Amino acid sequence: MTHLEYSPTVIAWINADRAHLTSLGIAPETARYLEEKGLPVFGDDPPFGIRFEEIKAISLNNRSYLLLGREIWKDDLLIALDPSDMGVYAVSPGAKPSYMNASVESLTVFVYTVYDLMRRAAASEPDPAPAVMNLQQMQEKLALLRQGLLRPPKVQVRFNRAAEAKKVKDTLKQIDAKALKGTAWWKVVLDEFEDGLI
Repeated sequence: MTHLEYSPTVIAWINADRAHLTSLGIAPETARYLEEKGLPVFGDDPPFGIRFEEIKAISLNNRSYLLLGREIWKDDLLIALDPSDMGVYAVSPGAKPSYMNASVESLTVFVYTVYDLMRRAAASEPDPAPAVMNLQQMQEKLALLRQGLLRPPKVQVRFNRAAEAKKVKDTLKQIDAKALKGTAWWKVVLDEFEDGLI
């Protein structure tokens, strides 16, 4: 899968100069990826509330990070690259970093893959429109139903969230297994998806 497969939802790309990124302490292969591929910019409602932004050095909780973006719901929850291991973490003041991904590359694959899972679920789980009838209309429908002249609508096979999430997890484990363990950020997101919370 490439980052271009889901590009219709992307409105722009944040690309950075490789020399500038290297000067910030980013490993050469990661700097090349960010220069060539970049980070996606989504519209007003980015997937998982992650809004990527221009990469810059920050200091938080006595550690140095490279800011990649932030969650839109909580301005101080940042998505950052740790130059010591090139891993991506969700970080905020006074809190322990939460592991997201082993690299920027795996972060973007996770974003697109999980976003696609959620998009497919939303497309296959339409909310049925409420039926609004007065008493007479309801009595007429009930009479037709009792006479066998009206059949209830066929039950649409619902999107199997658990099965689809398992397929995605199995695929993503091949890329970054640690991102799906314990309390890792993506594990929480996929668990919430399975439970129908998101």
